[in-house]
Amino acid sequence: MLISIANAQMRKKRLSVCSIFFLVLFITKSLAAIDIVYEGKTQLVQKEGFFIDFPRGFVVTENGYVIVCDGRAGDFKISDGEGKIVGVFGRRGYGPDEFVNPWLHDYKNGKLLISDTSTKKLYIYSIDKDLNFQQIKQTIVTSVLDGRLMDEKEKVLIARLPITDKNADKAYVLFAIDINNDSRDYLLPYELQLGENVKPVDFKKINSQ
Repeated sequence: MLISIANAQMRKKRLSVCSIFFLVLFITKSLAAIDIVYEGKTQLVQKEGFFIDFPRGFVVTENGYVIVCDGRAGDFKISDGEGKIVGVFGRRGYGPDEFVNPWLHDYKNGKLLISDTSTKKLYIYSIDKDLNFQQIKQTIVTSVLDGRLMDEKEKVLIARLPITDKNADKAYVLFAIDINNDSRDYLLPYELQLGENVKPVDFKKINSQ
């Protein structure tokens, strides 16, 4: 009986090792298709009125502008490809175009994806060629870790801490939000992220205590 159990455990370990090997092989092949090309560097000017105190993400637009999120100032500082200051958007606060604890996650096709962990809000802003910002989407999302714009599907992919939404049956760490109607497609539950034989934290029990 003990030998059978030991054999079963060994087979289980072999399957786990094979799964990891194929996953690493798949990732390696995927990465091999990515070309990283050095195009130069930019030195951002730090001076009064444009001091980046606490950077929380940056993007480079197709026009070569560098947009840096300053989490402590609650704004977004913009410079050109040569590091020259061209503008600042937003400020710290709770009003329109104001942010308390912002993060800059993504830029695609003239749109910025921003989250504010203090107000639990997710924003999409459009930017025109004159660097005018216009809010086009705002919704509530808690504990965002990162996000990506999926313009081809008109959705936003969100990675976050394991929290159970009211309309979800369990905690999910990865889901997509429809930009048009706010519907959510839940993709990766928390227990699958942990791995085999790992018991997830019971957040409902913790919150009720």
